[in-house]
Amino acid sequence: MKRRLHWRSIIIVILLMAFAVGIKVRFYPSLESVNTKRLQVVSESVSPDGHYVLKTYVMGGVLLRSDYSYIGEIEYGDQRRNVFWISGNQFEEPKWIDDRTIEIDGKRIDILTDQYDFRWD
Repeated sequence: MKRRLHWRSIIIVILLMAFAVGIKVRFYPSLESVNTKRLQVVSESVSPDGHYVLKTYVMGGVLLRSDYSYIGEIEYGDQRRNVFWISGNQFEEPKWIDDRTIEIDGKRIDILTDQYDFRWD
């Protein structure tokens, strides 16, 4: 009887953990997993050397879609990479510092190696 109860407890814990992971993935996506194809472009700018295009998209907030946030995506060739996720109802245009660096919301981001996600600040 004790052995059976032990296995039942393990199965319940595993199911609860799987449920918690599912909730996190569904309602708290990572920056890399955000699909920008369905979002509205609010800004687009080309790097000083012309190799990269930075598009900024607006999306509903992370908490019940009640506030707004912005996703920055770099396009180069046929590749895309999300580089920032900022919050706020006041949109600030990203500024190119040099061919590979942008500044937004007081943060400098190397578009090829760095990412900024306001939720981890």
